Amino acid sequence: MFFNEFTGIQLMKNYFNRFLVFSLISLFFLLLFNEKAFAVKKELSGSSVKCENNAFYLKSGGYVIEFGEQTGNQILIYKPSTRGVLRMNILGGADEFNLANTTNKITCVTDNDKLAITLKAENKWGEYEITIYQYKKDPGLFRFTQQLTLKQSLPKTVATKPELQLLRRKGEKLIPVKSGDFIVGSGPRHPNYLYAKQAPFTTPVIFLCSPGWLGGNFFYFEDLTSLNNFFELSGSGAEKIMVDIDNYETALGYTIPAPALKALPVKKKVLLTDSYLYLTSQYPRDEADVALKYLSYLSTVYAYINKPATELTDWRDLAEKEIKDLNKEGLWVTVEGRPFLRAYVNDERKSAELITQLDLLLPLSKYKMVRDIDSSLIKILTNTLPVFYAQRYKALNNNFPNIEEGDSWYVVEEMTQLAKLARLGNKTAKEILLKSVKNMITFARNVDYEFPNHFSYSDFRPTFGIEQDVPGGYAYLMLELYDIFGDKKYLNEAKESIKRITAKYFNLNYELQMTAMGAVAAARLYKITDEEKYLKMSYMPVANIMLVTWLWECDYGYAKSYSTFFGLSPMMNSGVITMKEQYEVWGYLTEYLHLLQGELPKPIDNLISEFYRYTLFTLKYTLPPLLPKEAAALHPTSYPEVNLNDLSIYIPLEDLREGSSKSGLIGQQVYGAGGPITFAAEAYKKINDDITVYSEYPVVWNDESSFVLSGSPEYEIWVEITGKNIPAIYDRQKQKLNVVVIDKNKLKFKAKGGEKYYLGKQD
Repeated sequence: MFFNEFTGIQLMKNYFNRFLVFSLISLFFLLLFNEKAFAVKKELSGSSVKCENNAFYLKSGGYVIEFGEQTGNQILIYKPSTRGVLRMNILGGADEFNLANTTNKITCVTDNDKLAITLKAENKWGEYEITIYQYKKDPGLFRFTQQLTLKQSLPKTVATKPELQLLRRKGEKLIPVKSGDFIVGSGPRHPNYLYAKQAPFTTPVIFLCSPGWLGGNFFYFEDLTSLNNFFELSGSGAEKIMVDIDNYETALGYTIPAPALKALPVKKKVLLTDSYLYLTSQYPRDEADVALKYLSYLSTVYAYINKPATELTDWRDLAEKEIKDLNKEGLWVTVEGRPFLRAYVNDERKSAELITQLDLLLPLSKYKMVRDIDSSLIKILTNTLPVFYAQRYKALNNNFPNIEEGDSWYVVEEMTQLAKLARLGNKTAKEILLKSVKNMITFARNVDYEFPNHFSYSDFRPTFGIEQDVPGGYAYLMLELYDIFGDKKYLNEAKESIKRITAKYFNLNYELQMTAMGAVAAARLYKITDEEKYLKMSYMPVANIMLVTWLWECDYGYAKSYSTFFGLSPMMNSGVITMKEQYEVWGYLTEYLHLLQGELPKPIDNLISEFYRYTLFTLKYTLPPLLPKEAAALHPTSYPEVNLNDLSIYIPLEDLREGSSKSGLIGQQVYGAGGPITFAAEAYKKINDDITVYSEYPVVWNDESSFVLSGSPEYEIWVEITGKNIPAIYDRQKQKLNVVVIDKNKLKFKAKGGEKYYLGKQD
């Protein structure tokens, strides 16, 4: 009996051991062929994620995203310690269109970089799919995509809302929060404050601080580049304000164009939204910290969004073509027996503006220093300068014949350009500058360095408005004068004026090159005084510039044939990309990178380097011969005196637009034609007598056999080398690089931002 029992037990153990071995072997092969499944199980076993067939819970960076019966089949986002809750609005939010109510499958997949949770739902008229991504190296950063496949046409138009709705807890209920109860005060000392939101067609962003409702900072970005297919299929396009805050209830984010949904084709999966939400608990300490956090969040999201590929533009070739076109009759006007460049091609006004003469004179003078060009145009433009000095007012005047009223940014820019010409040896410019300085300072003091839109030359006092960023431009002008003449009164003027760019947060922009001049002026004061407050002061102007860049590629309508990515609006609400303001901002931010090389926070360095790169790529499309004819307007409509463009010449259209409108409706800006010549003069860096480097990132340091690029290694860019007997190119690790040989005197290669490269092998 004992033997039989023992034998039975042994048999049972043997069977169990065999089963265990078989199970382990099966599991091994299952995991071997399904690594992702193992990763999901591993992820799900942690405390940050729980995923079931009809519910999920995700926690990252202290914030929770949750869905299921316990949330009323709503996707909710919140910080457990606060009373505010964000709800994702699915289409219109109404029950008949809220496919989240019919969710029938939830899956979780992970890899080394991110976790993805996908919800699928279906009803009689459509299939819906939401995917939520969480990026592991960036806690608190989430991405949401919403895709729709119509089975049949929608029964009626959906009344859509912004993507996220702010709610507050009241017992077991969630009550919508009114915007008046949420956005209050000004500056970081207040519990809830809106720092920035999107201007027409610019970076699709909302940035706010909400310690009370959301427990920290809220940064939202819609990747509109992803939505071009939706815009194209529905016959719609990007709205003028694409990311906003609802005026009554606090709903935030991108709003799907409601009529476009009804126009979608059936049986075709379409991406409706692609948004990023970055939630952090780090409250900003002061204005500089607000700017730095905005730039840091933007730089983090920028690494993930869609970006068009770039190529090197031959700006020297384009500049030579433009210089030839400057002789065309439609660009010149004779006033009181003198020739002047017109403000616009075929401008019928019988007057002249200094801004146009200087816009070509300064770039041509710079270009003359690096290329052997005819000096006759430089002489003609120099000879126009004296008539813009108004003897009656003892001041520089933009108009000839001179007028009694001036615009602040015009006179500051023009005096700055005279100062730059004086440094290049132009004696006429220096004489006029000296005669105009006294009353320029009188004007600045009269307005207490808060410059108006318009002022009277009779008493140098304001007559209308305010231009918030001109104090920074004036500070830059004073530093130019300090460098030329060495008089400390100019340094003191710069210090006094630069104070006025503070406490304006994201309301600093008026004319974007003035904003950029303020950033550089603060950086120059930092270098002169070694006072860190000036370095920090420079961050907010940079943040203001990035706010009005176009961080999306329009690829519908007319814009299928050109690029808009990282274009720049000239003013906050202009809704167009312009050559003049962008090429000048490009120049000032290049100076900024050189001044602060090695001292800038990485997000700022990266964003400015990318702005530099895409400026050189995108702005060529302002030149009419590079646009298809159907994309450019033959007849401008903005000014009655400007009614005909010449689309055969290389003079930039003032307004490059998104794809639903033709470009050039304002006209061809002769006063922006200095852009191609500036790029030809300054984007090409001569390393030694034989070698020139042209790069998509600026060369921020070099000697005769090596150079360093701005930016960081996470971004690759093109570098072109021209010259005789070009040596092999080596990186910092002394590895020889693969290059593309264009001809015997030119090659190019892929480089990494922030890296050092050597011409020939170094010991």
